[in-house]
Amino acid sequence: MTFNLAVVSAISTGTNCTSNDNTITGNSAHYRFGPSAICTHTFVLSNGGTFSFVTVHDGGSFAIIFRSISYTPPPPTVTDLSPTVGSIAGGTSVTITGTRFSTVAVDNTVRFGTTVATIVGTPTATSIVATAPGHGAGVVDVTVTTAGGTSAASAADQFTYLAPPTIAAAFSPTTIASGGTATLTLTLSNPNTTTLTGVAVGSVTLPANLIGAPPATTTCGGSATATASSLALSGASIAASSSCVVSLAVSSTVPGGYSYTTGTVTVTGPASLTGATATTTVPLTVSASGPTVTSIAPASGSVAGGTVVTLTGNNLAGASVVIIGGNPATALSANTATSITVTTPAGAAGAASVVVTTAGGTSAANALFTYLAPTTPAPTVTSI
Repeated sequence: MTFNLAVVSAISTGTNCTSNDNTITGNSAHYRFGPSAICTHTFVLSNGGTFSFVTVHDGGSFAIIFRSISYTPPPPTVTDLSPTVGSIAGGTSVTITGTRFSTVAVDNTVRFGTTVATIVGTPTATSIVATAPGHGAGVVDVTVTTAGGTSAASAADQFTYLAPPTIAAAFSPTTIASGGTATLTLTLSNPNTTTLTGVAVGSVTLPANLIGAPPATTTCGGSATATASSLALSGASIAASSSCVVSLAVSSTVPGGYSYTTGTVTVTGPASLTGATATTTVPLTVSASGPTVTSIAPASGSVAGGTVVTLTGNNLAGASVVIIGGNPATALSANTATSITVTTPAGAAGAASVVVTTAGGTSAANALFTYLAPTTPAPTVTSI
């Protein structure tokens, strides 16, 4: 049996084994035994383990009888990691430097915290390459276990798992009139105790008919890039355990509901991280603006009704009903955002309000139309 680098540091003896000229030497440590003795010798090795044997001496010769041999190497040590940070998703290739590693991969067990890692390639006595397993955010000790035991935890073996930033998206306010303005805000939060750098949010196109109003603003640093149809962030940083925002004004003249899903959040430092996307939890509702009537032509007609008139105003598209003098007009036609043609109903002589109702509401009362009473012909004298 061969003990690599075995160094004898002590010899334990039995009784009457202290004289004569016969010497057992172990690294300059000398032991003498008497002319007639049976002695047990235990050698302690400086790098771990012991072995024992018995010498039987009859005054002229001696025999060596091995009693027991045991050898337990000391545990390995971990003196350095590279890199020392990685994603909670795992997959980071980590080089572990230390001493007394086994050169047979299966004789080493590498753990990140309590989770076993996969060893890559063939280790050496001083280096192991392992793939970090997935783990929750925080600091763990990376240990190596061999036949000699498990490396002791130390500052040199600490690996930090980093989580990607979280992201949320929201409109404020969540309801606007057609043509109004809302703010789209992206909130990024760093859940780690380490500053994240190289933070980016991929460019995503805004929903159809929702128009951005550049420039975007940000408290994240880096560059917030916006166009009339997209929003993105690059080169940002988020301090440990803090948040920042990216904002863009948006508007629409098309009534409806609008939801927005962000691009994916990524990080380049101090480790490569990939986060998620976020969708606005409450959509932006764009309501149709109420109609307005500014004029009517002609502005008067018979109390009997039947006058074809054209109303001019704003937000008139989709008119469901036109009321003139308290009665519904008929024959709605040529309905656009700025005009409607109708036929007046019968009404009482005098001023009449013209009111239009659309999905956006009802126009204000007015006195734009006048019903004319029939004229009485002047008397004529035909004979005396």
